Amino acid sequence: MSVHEIAGKIATYLIATGATVAVAETSAGGMISGALLGVAGASAWFGGGVIPYSSKVRETWLGLGADAFGKDGAVSAGAAVCLAEAVRAVSGTTWGLAETGIAGPQSGRRSSKPAGVVFIAVVGPIPAPMVIEVRTGLDGRLQNQEAFMVASLRAFLTALESVPGQ
Repeated sequence: MSVHEIAGKIATYLIATGATVAVAETSAGGMISGALLGVAGASAWFGGGVIPYSSKVRETWLGLGADAFGKDGAVSAGAAVCLAEAVRAVSGTTWGLAETGIAGPQSGRRSSKPAGVVFIAVVGPIPAPMVIEVRTGLDGRLQNQEAFMVASLRAFLTALESVPGQ
């Protein structure tokens, strides 16, 4: 299924339920929001998106202080959940979708985590946050960003499909 088809299915679910979504994406750099906004009529269900790349933006825009992510850091399952919960709360949307990862390249980075790792979280009217970890095995920045975007959209669609009555 193409990115446009996935985004279209997401729109269909959101419209049918009157739900909305906001996105926090660090390493995808706006690609998730861009894919969702590529669907005509997105203003009915897209609450907004933020790229909280720096700790200052995470704190100022999302209210997440320097210690919000704990010992696992900004690229972790816990950080993805914090980001998804924060963007949902700040925007007042039904759903929060977030990703945090390392797009690459591998060389010249401070983190010990490999390029191509991303944590994705979805929060909303489901019993518990959905969190997935993806390891692309890729070193190229753009390729990883695209893979992170696709994985995030697929995760969100899976969460939407898991809601009873869908």
